[in-house]
Amino acid sequence: MNNDELMDEEQIIILQRLLGIGTCDDYYGKVKVKLLEQISLLPILSLSMKNYLEDEVVNVGRDNMSFFQQDTNDTLRYLVKENQIYRVN
Repeated sequence: MNNDELMDEEQIIILQRLLGIGTCDDYYGKVKVKLLEQISLLPILSLSMKNYLEDEVVNVGRDNMSFFQQDTNDTLRYLVKENQIYRVN
């Protein structure tokens, strides 16, 4: 089963928004909390990736953190690198 079978059109658009940002050392300031929350709902995520992103949404929203945790950045970078097929030029 490929990602096309797992994601609907709206979810692919969410992923494309992340792909438009590209690879970064720290996605804080580039990925807003709302987008991060939308990404955390993508069905292509493992449970641990989903948990990292959900925790980050809470951390940034509640604790006003000014950076993303390493696990969050690693997850976002992984999604960008592994899903280039969805990139819109």
